[in-house]
Amino acid sequence: MGSLQTSQIISGSVGALPGATDGYFGAAIASVIAISGNSVIPIGMYAVVVDVSGQIEVQTAAGTWVALAPIASGGFVFSDGANVRVLNTSATLTSALTLLPKA
Repeated sequence: MGSLQTSQIISGSVGALPGATDGYFGAAIASVIAISGNSVIPIGMYAVVVDVSGQIEVQTAAGTWVALAPIASGGFVFSDGANVRVLNTSATLTSALTLLPKA
């Protein structure tokens, strides 16, 4: 089995803005999550930006959802399109979600 080289993981110009032709991240994908709702993250690699009530979760083999990070903490995720989501923990407010996909 071969090993991944840095050049296979990281491509793009250093410091290029998201969405730029030579940028590491593609254009931002913004959405709103309904009160107490959730949004499954599409297949891919993303930088995830959540607001004060967003929480990144992963589904276990038992079918339960567990937090990957504290509420209001974004992060980097690899999603299979079914088992990674952002939960809106608020029962009174909608939640903003921004995904920055790897270009």
